Amino acid sequence: MVITSRACTTSPEPSAAPRVTLTLDGVDFLRIVTGNASGPMLFMSGKLKIEGDLMFAAQIPAMFTIPGVAS
Repeated sequence: MVITSRACTTSPEPSAAPRVTLTLDGVDFLRIVTGNASGPMLFMSGKLKIEGDLMFAAQIPAMFTIPGVAS
């Protein structure tokens, strides 16, 4: 997944060298970006692997806005 200019695209191979690489399953990714899991806890449990810019990785959850449920 590549995030640039507020857009997210996916491909089997990145088009440029990544700033950070996260390795985790899809369920844990969704849990992180929705605020239902702690990145540090997943990292400490071995469910999340991080290579590259760790400070940038810490900012990733703030890059996603999940719409609220309509009342």
